[in-house]
Amino acid sequence: MTARYSDPRNARGAECLAKLAAEAAGLSDADYMQLQPYFESGGAPWRAAISKAARAVGFKHRIKDFPTFVEHLMEVLNEPVAA
Repeated sequence: MTARYSDPRNARGAECLAKLAAEAAGLSDADYMQLQPYFESGGAPWRAAISKAARAVGFKHRIKDFPTFVEHLMEVLNEPVAA
């Protein structure tokens, strides 16, 4: 995305996502328990939520570490589904 668009937030997002990937191994038990029902069901809704949450990194200033990413992911997972 950084090469495709000249928005500097894309570069910040890419850097933050790399940092989040390294932090993911430190997922707390509490966060795991929150996410478990969603990823156990798997499928397209889980993948879509991960994608949407990841696209917000670099654009939402409050996503700065893995715990805040998980918070945002939970918000995305709990959004009403359009019919």
